[in-house]
Amino acid sequence: MIFQKLKISSRLITFLDIIVIVFMFIFLKSYFSVHKYSYTTKKNGLKIVSTIRNKKLNQNNFMIINLTIQNTTRKDKIIEINRKNIFNIIVEKDNKVIYKSDILDIKRERSKKIKLAQRGELKLSYEWDLTSNFKEEITTGNYKVTVYSLDLDISHSYDIEIIEEEN
Repeated sequence: MIFQKLKISSRLITFLDIIVIVFMFIFLKSYFSVHKYSYTTKKNGLKIVSTIRNKKLNQNNFMIINLTIQNTTRKDKIIEINRKNIFNIIVEKDNKVIYKSDILDIKRERSKKIKLAQRGELKLSYEWDLTSNFKEEITTGNYKVTVYSLDLDISHSYDIEIIEEEN
C-alpha cells in the first residue's frame, strides 16, 4: 500500500513538473517573441520568403530584411542572376522615393549562376539604417518598403511606421 501511494505521488510530481515546464515555455516564448512579418511567393519549384522583424521602428534604429530562397523540388535548381544584387529595396513616403538600395540597378556583364541542391536554402539579408540616399529627412510617420527582385520576378510590400525614440 505504501508503494502504491509512492507510485501515485511520483506520477503527480511528474505531471506537475510537465505542467510547470509547459507554462514556463509559454511565458518565455511570449516574453521573447519578436513579431515577424513575411510574404511568400512560390514559383518554378522555388519558395521565396521575405521577412521583416518589426513594423514599428525607432528613429535611431535600423531595419533588417531577410530573404530566403528554398528549392522545394527533389532535383538541383540553378538560379541565374543577371543583376548586381539578388534583391533590392525601395522605401517610399507619400509616393516619394526616400531610399533605394541599388540606385543604378546595375546589370552584370556575365550572369551569376547559383546552384541550390534538392531541398536546399539560400538565406540573404539586408540592413537599412533609416537614412536617405536622396537627401530626404527621415521623420516619424508611415513608410512603404518594397522588397523586389527582377531576376526572381518577385515584389513584396510592407507598411512600416517610424516612431520617436523612447527614453
